[in-house]
Amino acid sequence: MIKYSDEKKAVNKMYIRDCMYPKCQDKAIHSHSLQNNRVISELAVKNHVLMPMLQNNALFLEKDKRFNKELKLVGKNEATTFDGFCSVHDNKIFLPIEKNTLNLTEMGKFLYAYRNVCFHLRSLEELLKRLINSPYENEKSFLITYYFVQALLKIKEVYLDKYIISKGQLKCPIDSLCWHFKNKANFAANAIMFPVYGFNGELYMKTNAYENGYPLIVTSFPNNNETIVLVSWLKHDKDKLKGYIKKLKSLSRSEKELYITNIILGTSSDIIFSPKIKEQLDPKTYLIEGGLLSLQEKYEQTHENCKEMLEYLGINLFKL
Repeated sequence: MIKYSDEKKAVNKMYIRDCMYPKCQDKAIHSHSLQNNRVISELAVKNHVLMPMLQNNALFLEKDKRFNKELKLVGKNEATTFDGFCSVHDNKIFLPIEKNTLNLTEMGKFLYAYRNVCFHLRSLEELLKRLINSPYENEKSFLITYYFVQALLKIKEVYLDKYIISKGQLKCPIDSLCWHFKNKANFAANAIMFPVYGFNGELYMKTNAYENGYPLIVTSFPNNNETIVLVSWLKHDKDKLKGYIKKLKSLSRSEKELYITNIILGTSSDIIFSPKIKEQLDPKTYLIEGGLLSLQEKYEQTHENCKEMLEYLGINLFKL
């Protein structure tokens, strides 16, 4: 019988401390994937937010089962942190979007997307190390994680890093849609989705080899009395995604809300909620403090059929 101590050894081996800036050899600090001084602070109640946390003692009890996550109160200084960049590069790179003034310039939009990619890449690299060292065999989860890591490495190293090194002198490698919602949402999130099918049934990805897909990079956060949603994609993919982007531009407000809700709950591991909303959630169906984040399972396959992504599946994050 495999004991918890065996899985704990795998947890201890999973962490990666290297700075993600190209060729930097310094150690990473705890960077925020969402801004602490504006986004997290706006959602916090008594300096805490709700966040799904991976449990160190959670095991793959059955083949192809995910690690358990629990929604817990987390201090705002710890929320959404990851070992991404050294102190020098974390401050230097992201200063334009860390100011109190909202920055939606071309560089600002790029930086939101870049940090999103880096967060998910580092998180999945660490999960891959945990799977390699875990005493529980889970080949499917290992392969999906491996392919996702390869895809994000390609995006970062081939397309995004060059622009970072050039300090904006090269042509920006991403395009973005920016949606403004006239109400302040009680959540913030980063997500990355590789659409399998388009809205008209066109096939975008034949296998789980994500490096051959076309990523959509989504960031959503409250800003004063509104909510900002950025949907970004590589300019390299613009011809392939032409019809998809055209459809996104035509969505109504309610369709945009459901589309973003389904992406975030189906793909994101980087989401925080204001503690104010926990009273609105049905503990039998939705999210409660200390409960399993089972809602994600309901949404995780919706990206395979884009029509379903415009359907109400039981929750609209923008209405919480």
